[in-house]
Amino acid sequence: SAEEDINGWEITDISCLGQTDNAQVEIGTAGNFTQPEYNPGDDRVRVDVGAGETIVCTFTNQPFGSLTIVKEVQGADATFNFTGLDNVNDPAIETDCSIDTTGVDPDQQVFSGLAPGEYAVSELSPVPMGYDLTNIVCDEVDSTVTIGVDDVFTPGDTGFTVDLANGEDVTCTFT
Repeated sequence: SAEEDINGWEITDISCLGQTDNAQVEIGTAGNFTQPEYNPGDDRVRVDVGAGETIVCTFTNQPFGSLTIVKEVQGADATFNFTGLDNVNDPAIETDCSIDTTGVDPDQQVFSGLAPGEYAVSELSPVPMGYDLTNIVCDEVDSTVTIGVDDVFTPGDTGFTVDLANGEDVTCTFT
């Protein structure tokens, strides 16, 4: 039995319970059933049951979230560079980005399909001539956001860290 990918969700656990005197339960991926426990990336189970045995397998899913970086400026338009997205737990996930404020409002970059975890975003120096970063504000419900070293912008702060909750969409505005 397999669970198909559902856009915006990921499998985080598969567990099977029940009478297992003669049953064999394997969890894995297509063509690779090697273990009785879940490993990240597994999406199916293979069960061989005997007469009178009952096995119940549960697939646990979590929704993906997103981060939106908005850049607001007063005065002339310019291009601002950001470290983009850096997953503190998986440094391989990193995307530098630029936000050009000459376009149609809102001037933003959206990172979607994010698993829960800790992410960090910073505006890179130097900022264009004549501009100063004066505020960072984030909206969140269940996620924890740290701006600079606390939860409130202080002059000199350049970014934030968010512990993104399951399925949450967090927007942070740099002014």
